[in-house]
Amino acid sequence: MILQPNEIRQVGSANARFLLIRRATKSLELSADRLAPTRIEQGDSVDIGEFDNLTISNPHDTAIEVDFQTSSLRLSTQNNNETTVSEIKAEIRAKINDDTPVNVNVEDSTPVNVQVTDQVLKTREQVNTGLMSPDWITLEPNTQKQLVTVNPNRKEVLIQNISENEASANLGDAAVNESKGLPVTGSRETPAGMVLNTSAAVFAFNTSDVPVTFAIAEIIA
Repeated sequence: MILQPNEIRQVGSANARFLLIRRATKSLELSADRLAPTRIEQGDSVDIGEFDNLTISNPHDTAIEVDFQTSSLRLSTQNNNETTVSEIKAEIRAKINDDTPVNVNVEDSTPVNVQVTDQVLKTREQVNTGLMSPDWITLEPNTQKQLVTVNPNRKEVLIQNISENEASANLGDAAVNESKGLPVTGSRETPAGMVLNTSAAVFAFNTSDVPVTFAIAEIIA
């Protein structure tokens, strides 16, 4: 995305808590209803869960190139600009009968926080996670294609419309068509995306008269 001088863009989504600035040729300003303009730069990861009407703007007198990503999980960039997930919280439930002690065994000294509430044992465990980045997928006009398969280990899938020209598509299950699903309109110049917390298969239907291309990232526990 290219931000012209003093241009303002809305960011964030209903499911997003964190904003990652993957690439920025100069600093940006982040603003919201309850947040004064704050300077952010390439590589910054910001907790945006408490703010509404979040925007980024270009305070410079020249255009800047920006690539950002929103997620319900905290993301970070490595030196090679790859995105990694530092933590996924997994909940384990165990029924407690009478006063029987419950033992939680964790291998490799993995830190675990244990909480007992209403005879339910809840553990939040830090686990090794990974980010899978499949090849880009292109759909011809008025066609449907599966973007990701069922994966019970997937916590989240990030789908971004990066079409060469502005194009629209609907996302959903296998029944998605021109009048069913969640619409996503975007392009390489003005990408638009969606974060889905699902392990189910996701399909897309191209509702435009030009090809639509999706970039996909799956967060796996």
